[in-house]
Amino acid sequence: FNQYVPRVAEKNEAYFYEFLYLLVTHWPDFYKTIIYQVPPCEIGLFFNSDIEHMHYMKTNLLFMYHDKINVTIIDSEELTEFEEKSRSLDFVMINFILPEQIKLKVPYISVVDGLSENEGKQIRQLIEQIYYEKMTLQRANTTYE
Repeated sequence: FNQYVPRVAEKNEAYFYEFLYLLVTHWPDFYKTIIYQVPPCEIGLFFNSDIEHMHYMKTNLLFMYHDKINVTIIDSEELTEFEEKSRSLDFVMINFILPEQIKLKVPYISVVDGLSENEGKQIRQLIEQIYYEKMTLQRANTTYE
């Protein structure tokens, strides 16, 4: 089936869009099924303030992005430990200026106590970019019979 859909789309675009419309509107959990096929964006939080601030930010992010993300609070006393623990994540959020001697292997966003409009936009763009990359990678690793 999957090998024929692109060919149909090439020959009859209207038929393809009608098929897509029927699929989306008649399959109640279509969106959830697609979302759960892509691994979530792994975000780490490392703040120099109290743990409650990180829990607040985690709750806020999960409210905004739902199943597209997993949020981990990084428990670390030293910046060098933070550098090591952040390697398995897609990106990290901090609330301070990162010292030059700390070289993270993942992107990071430095935020203030609450999310400004600009910070929210940066976070959304980074999540969408990483999520799209994971979706593309997932699709490339999928074999169809």
